[in-house]
Amino acid sequence: MAGRPLAGATLRAVAPSARYSATSDASGHVTILGVVPDTYVVSVVLKGYEEADETVVVLPGEHEQLSFIMRPAIKEIAHVESRGEAFSIGNTTDAFTVQ
Repeated sequence: MAGRPLAGATLRAVAPSARYSATSDASGHVTILGVVPDTYVVSVVLKGYEEADETVVVLPGEHEQLSFIMRPAIKEIAHVESRGEAFSIGNTTDAFTVQ
């Protein structure tokens, strides 16, 4: 169901001066208090979804609010690898018989 809150998502905010991590509640919200002013890369991860990230600048005395749209991850059901040769090693021609 599109647009529904996702509980249990891990949010990480990383800057040169500090790192924070928190988990979303049942309503999909995360609150982190006492964040040191800096430029952060904020990422959200949840099993079954693609990781989402955004860069945000936190200024002194200000608060920031971010919203993420989590897209379902594509499930890999098989891995196929194929190898072949167009010509035999050392041979750059091929012969065919037409009947």
